Amino acid sequence: MNGYIKDNNKNFIKLNRCIMENWLWTKKPFSEGQAWIDMLMLTTHTTTKEMFRGNLVEKKRGDLNVSMLFLSERWGWSRKRVKHFLEQLEKDEMVTTHITSQRTVITIENYSNYQDKPTPKGTLKGTPNDTPNDTAEEHQTTHNKERYKKDKESYKNVFIRANTHPYGKLKNVYLTDSEYAEIQEYQNYNILLDEVGTWLLNNNRNNHYGTMITFAKTNSYKKKPKPEPPKEPIKAEPMPKEVREKMKNLGMIKQEE
Repeated sequence: MNGYIKDNNKNFIKLNRCIMENWLWTKKPFSEGQAWIDMLMLTTHTTTKEMFRGNLVEKKRGDLNVSMLFLSERWGWSRKRVKHFLEQLEKDEMVTTHITSQRTVITIENYSNYQDKPTPKGTLKGTPNDTPNDTAEEHQTTHNKERYKKDKESYKNVFIRANTHPYGKLKNVYLTDSEYAEIQEYQNYNILLDEVGTWLLNNNRNNHYGTMITFAKTNSYKKKPKPEPPKEPIKAEPMPKEVREKMKNLGMIKQEE
């Protein structure tokens, strides 16, 4: 018996992803149930393409591209506990894990059961209300696109914080001067900027700096090694008077005239 939702017509609530920034949610350690809901909210809800370590990769709907280290730090767990938790979910046919040399992809099984718009009672299969693409997320995406076309600039400005400047190849990652200085501490920070810029084409976030940090941790970006401070020259100790006198007597030091 697997643990995914069998009837998506019952017990639905709207849960905004902004809850992940609330202090109630970020308090650690997470419970197992909280970790599962967190995975659902982190999962890609529409198939997209993005740059990953210099390569263009496809993120399919229902996939979660993270590392064990990212989840352990996010949930306040040990890596061993994260690994055991994912093994239990896979055993219960709730997820499938694909591990490669470059990344770990966790696929949520039957993701549509958690995400798709419920079918109204009494609606027969084949009717317009039962089309496979009629999901809550796709409806919202269509609404956003129409709003964007109607008033491009005002839609854009909703998500721009004050005192920020555009960065990246697409010029759509907005950071303050101090935030940009911190991002420059990462190796290949230009690639990181382009990855986040591509991701933001399909996702709205107010805090682009927070998104940058999350991407850096998820994709194992490392900070540049800090240069070692210059070493102070070793100061010679003055020769003890007794030793100096002996060396003079032995002719090792010229007698002062």
